[in-house]
Parts: sequence; structure tokens; C-alpha cells
Amino acid sequence: MSSSIIFFALFIFSFGLNYILIQFSKQLGALSLRNDGQERWDHSKKPIIGGLSFYIGFLISAILALYLSDISLGKQKDFLPLLIITSLGFFVGIVDDALTTKPLLKLLGQVLIGVLMVLMGYEIQLFKNIYLDAPLTVFWTVGCLNSINMLDNMDGITGSVAVSILVAIVGVIYFNPIFSHFDLFMTSGIIGTLVGFLILNWNPSKLYMGDTGSQFLGALLAFYGIKYLWNLPNAEGELIFTRQILLAGLIFLAPIIDSTFVTVARIRRGQSPFVGGKDHTTHHFAYLGIPIKVIPLFYIMVTGLATLLVYSSFTVKENWSHFYTALFVSYVLAMYGLFLLFYQMGLKAKKMKDATSQTSSVIQQIENITKKEAVKN
Repeated sequence: MSSSIIFFALFIFSFGLNYILIQFSKQLGALSLRNDGQERWDHSKKPIIGGLSFYIGFLISAILALYLSDISLGKQKDFLPLLIITSLGFFVGIVDDALTTKPLLKLLGQVLIGVLMVLMGYEIQLFKNIYLDAPLTVFWTVGCLNSINMLDNMDGITGSVAVSILVAIVGVIYFNPIFSHFDLFMTSGIIGTLVGFLILNWNPSKLYMGDTGSQFLGALLAFYGIKYLWNLPNAEGELIFTRQILLAGLIFLAPIIDSTFVTVARIRRGQSPFVGGKDHTTHHFAYLGIPIKVIPLFYIMVTGLATLLVYSSFTVKENWSHFYTALFVSYVLAMYGLFLLFYQMGLKAKKMKDATSQTSSVIQQIENITKKEAVKN
């Protein structure tokens, strides 16, 4: 009941705050989308202030979570590390939005977040060896920050994916042998904040989250991904290697798929993965003529089905079944295959459209030349 109250309270607050910020930005011309090479499907100028509401909503959620869970700040060991991680992500994002920092400087900030995660004791416990787990944790953190940032290229996509992942984590919290009211209230409040933002970010959007929002979300999801997916023990309190990888891989499958496709495509072209372009999986759906309003639903579906598979695996009480390993891997391969099919179809549709456009341009030039010759004669 308390989690529902927090959700609706932050939903109303987020929607109201973002609406006010939109009006404020219009009057001052502040925080409009800058021309920094970031490729979005929509080139129109809009405020990039949504991330500010995320951070404020996060702080309010923390206050309410501490109060309702009846836990003092000193006894809530996760709050301070979470605050530091998300605050640094927010800072990296807002600096990039304001100053358009170089990719290398931004990457260093992301690596610092991963290193702090390890130093504060929140490393992935996969190999049970700090020299292997620490680099994996940094890689995971940087990967989350970049994949969420890269996915923010079209109305409603990143917010939808983040909400889907957090909803999945809320369910995992319920299944966790050590139930945390604090994390339940925190995630409920953040989901409410994101939904309030999404109403204004859905196509046709009135604002964007900016790097301020995507870097904050990347840090937040990296933290909760480690705590509730990578380091989630089974009913016997054991960490199982394949189970850890597949739980995290399934819930984060949507951003992982998009990042993989984009990175491979850009490297094959001899281009830096950090340089923007209209080569995301989202863009290829659009090339096929799928309405922008509908495209986020594909990514919600991917995470939703993955979440159901993950929940079903919690019925395994003693040993991790090979059946679930095969099932999870099959789902991952099926989704990659499906997205590859749409990606190739979208690529062909784009080439045909470009060829048609080029032909029309040539015909128009010939007509113009013919008209000029006719006038001379």
C-alpha cells in the first residue's frame, strides 16, 4: 500500500514539475537541444531538462523510503553508496549537457563511477575473485551508462526501457529472501517519477531527459542490477554462475541488443561507437514505417517476456535447472534473431528510400536544366 502511495505521489510530482520546467525553459530559451552530433530521430529543438526531475524525484523517494521503512539513515547501509553513485552519474550528465564534453572525458567519469562501486563493496560476485570481479563491475557500469545513453534517441524509448527494468527489479525484491522495504519504496518512487516524465516524453514529445537523465538512470540501473540480478542468491543462499549471467542478461536484454547492433555496425564502418548516427534498432523500426508511438512497445515487450521467464525460475528451490539455462539462452537468441531480421529489413527499406529520393533529385535537376534551356531559346 505504501509503495503505491509513493508511486502516485512521485508520478503527480514529476508530471507537474516537468510541465513547469517546460514553460520555464520556453521563456528563457534554456537547456534546448544542442547541436553536438547527437543523432535523434526528431531534429526539432526541445528542452533537455527531464533528468532534473529524475534526481529530485530520487531524493524525495529516498526521504519517503527512509520514513516509511522506519529505518534510520545510519542503519540503511545501501543509501549512501546509492546516493554517491547516482549523484556522480547525474553530475557527469549535467556537465555534458551544459558543456558538451569530449567522449573521453565522459568515459573517464563513467569509469570512476564503476571504480567507486567496487571500492564501496558493490562489485559483481561472479568469479569470487576481486581481480576478475572488479573489472567486470566497471565494465558493467560503463556499459549500463552508455547503453541507456545511446538508447535515448527517440521519443519514449529510454524511459520505457528503464521503467520495464525497474518493474522487473521490484518483482525480484518480492522474491528476495531478505525483503527490503527501503528498496521497494525507492524503486516505486522512481518508477512513478519516470512515468510522470514519460507522459510528456511520448511521441510527439515536449521534452527530453538529456544526458543528465540517461547518466543518472544508467548509474541507478547498474547499482540495482548488481544487487538484485548479478548478486541474487538462490533459495539455498548460493550464487550460481550461469544463473547470475542470465538473470542480468535477460532483464537488461533490450538495451544490450541495441548497443550490440550499433557498436558492431559502427566498427564495421570504421566509425567510433561513440559518434551518433541513425543506425539504432529503433531507427530501423521507423524505416519500416512503424509509428514512433508504437516502437517503445517492442522494447517493453522484450523486457516483459524476459521478466516472466525470470520470475518462473524462482520456483527452482534447490538447484539451478539446466532447463532454465536452455530456456533463457533460447530466448536471448530468439530476440537477437528477431531484431536482426527487423534490422536488415529496415536497412533495405532505408536504401530503397534513399535511392528513390536520389532519383527524384536527379529528375528534378534535369527538369530545372530543361526549363532554363527552354527559357534561353
